[in-house]
Amino acid sequence: MLDTNLLIDFLLIQWKEDIGQRIPPHLLRSHELKRHFVAQHFNHYASEWNKLEFRDVVQKLIEERKLIQHGYGLHEFSEGRKELPLSREELDRINMIVEKTFRGAVPAMSEIDLPLVHSVSERGFSAFDALLLLQAGQTPSCTHFVTRDRYILDNFHSRLSRLLPGLRVLNPKQALFLLSRQRQA
Repeated sequence: MLDTNLLIDFLLIQWKEDIGQRIPPHLLRSHELKRHFVAQHFNHYASEWNKLEFRDVVQKLIEERKLIQHGYGLHEFSEGRKELPLSREELDRINMIVEKTFRGAVPAMSEIDLPLVHSVSERGFSAFDALLLLQAGQTPSCTHFVTRDRYILDNFHSRLSRLLPGLRVLNPKQALFLLSRQRQA
């Protein structure tokens, strides 16, 4: 399962490619991972929770881009969202981005054990991170969770590995190495 931060990287990369801009160095690993994602070299597990979080972030990005283009400063975003709501076309664009990103995804566990989500949150993980990690860990054929989130990478093993023993958390570099080994075999 891919964390939302990587899916957002893929979207930002696509936007840059669409207008002919170079990919910045901090997105190069995500760019390589995106190529594997598009080529379907691995299963992309997703649930409605993944889609909801992704949609929220995409909507914020599009709102913020619109506000900046209309001259709003960062400190004015809250008021600007009220004065300049997204149009039907912009909402349709967001929905299309979500649909395209999750087309072909393998359904992940959809039932939520709220006490377990609370337990994971109490160990310092955000609610959405808890949901996604639990979904990955409780989906039988999902064995990896790939993220750039330092907190997850630094704390999963010590705080959650006993709770989710079949799940490995990888950074993009580790995921790319694993993909290259699998493709060579």
